[in-house]
Amino acid sequence: MSYEFVPVECTKEKIADYSRLLSLVFPETKKYTPAFVNWQYAQNPVGNAIGFDAMYEGKMVAHYVALPVEYLYKGTVLKGILPLNVATDPAHQGKGLFTKLAMKTFDHAQELGYHFVIGVANQNTTNGYATRMGFNMLGPLDVKIFMGKLKPQTADTNFFQCHYSPEVMNWRLKNPENEYFRSNGCVTTKTHIGMIDALMSERPGFAEGLETKGSLLKMTIGYNIRNGKGSLGMNLPERFKPSPLNMIFKNLSGTVAGVSKENFYFELIDFDAY
Repeated sequence: MSYEFVPVECTKEKIADYSRLLSLVFPETKKYTPAFVNWQYAQNPVGNAIGFDAMYEGKMVAHYVALPVEYLYKGTVLKGILPLNVATDPAHQGKGLFTKLAMKTFDHAQELGYHFVIGVANQNTTNGYATRMGFNMLGPLDVKIFMGKLKPQTADTNFFQCHYSPEVMNWRLKNPENEYFRSNGCVTTKTHIGMIDALMSERPGFAEGLETKGSLLKMTIGYNIRNGKGSLGMNLPERFKPSPLNMIFKNLSGTVAGVSKENFYFELIDFDAY
């Protein structure tokens, strides 16, 4: 089979195509509406989504996209990309399209001056990122269930952490397929586990203007989250996790050295599990 590879576009027609392909490949996931895809790809204040599509006989059969993000590291704001949506039509799986589209995306991001790639890989992509694309595997995200009152917290200023302008904060909370709440100054949301709320962000100021609501049990997912530390709690069993949650990192510019699980502040608001 001969495929044509074309850059991702954020036109109304392309957004509808992406919505259809993502819904075809992930039928159990109902969030991939045109409104959700448009919010992710075309409304991010840091920049429009970048990536590549594979075309076969005029039809889009595979799609790889990453969102621009800004991270603060040792006093400097650096621009990177966060891979999110990867989909291949079942009739074209096993052709190596995932790797080809991903590498084209990383090469393009490097040409555009992006410094790094970070992502949360699932069971289908972890091995490919590690063995074929030169990613560092920083380890699985920490997942904890605990009881206790939430409190806004600030990460160590030397940690590698997502940088949120007021515009990006506002955009992130406008996800058309989810609803967020305020609980003691922190951002939470409901989960697929019933009476457990997910702590989306403990950053001060993020929850301003949200409706107040909360459950007794809380879940944290990420690195170096302070809420829940020292609280009576338990690690979430693997079978209840949304998917294997493996943090991957690739340095595109040579300027982001030394990032590890120990100095990486990462919470749910920084990716798209909820």
